[in-house]
Amino acid sequence: MGDALRRALDRPVLLVLFGTLGLLIAMAATGWGVWSLVQVASLGDLRPCDHDFSGRCLTERDALVEEQSWSGGRRMDTTPTWRLAIDGGLPSAEDTDRLYMEFRPQDDLGDLTQGIRVTVVFIDRDAAWLRLPSGATLESVEHPRYTWAPSFGVALMIAGPSLSAILTGVRGRRGGWAARTPSAGYGPDRWWLLSVVGLAGFVVQLAFPRPPARLVILGVLLLGGLIALGLWLVLPRRSSGRHAR
Repeated sequence: MGDALRRALDRPVLLVLFGTLGLLIAMAATGWGVWSLVQVASLGDLRPCDHDFSGRCLTERDALVEEQSWSGGRRMDTTPTWRLAIDGGLPSAEDTDRLYMEFRPQDDLGDLTQGIRVTVVFIDRDAAWLRLPSGATLESVEHPRYTWAPSFGVALMIAGPSLSAILTGVRGRRGGWAARTPSAGYGPDRWWLLSVVGLAGFVVQLAFPRPPARLVILGVLLLGGLIALGLWLVLPRRSSGRHAR
């Protein structure tokens, strides 16, 4: 499998195709990140739905907190899953009244306990937050605040190798688009630094329940810059094509 993939990547046409597919996925992730930012900016303008779950509006459901679970154990899993019994039905084709919500560490999360009644607030069909009996709110991982940063991080992680694949394929086309050109040399290069920056941003946003944009940007610049500098010094430079005589 590994040898077959390496042989496939020696063909410029496949490099360009794989790279183009990767860029399309990166663009989709970027679009989702932009949409999440638009949602964050318009949260204050949301109004109750005329019909439940009918678009960019709010639907509320009363619920009973039934159970808390940890997929990786308490030490490994920082986002426990809570099962809630929903009154009034869910926006799902399945005949169920059970909803599963995940919450990152945040203020008032300790007040969410088994057996209490809460109010779940949906944006369209996403369970974005719940309201505790005290009036405090807890934002779930489906809240727009938690989706924009990882979307941009994933977009950068995919864009780096994809751009590298396209450029490597275009450079190696001289022998024919379908010809094997092992000397094309697809592999980590400076474009892959975008992936490092994206990974740094993804890690940074995981560390903060509600990441302020300035903190994410600072973390990306500092951590991504350090890693990029190290890779820049380690990765081999491509020759200019001139051979010493």
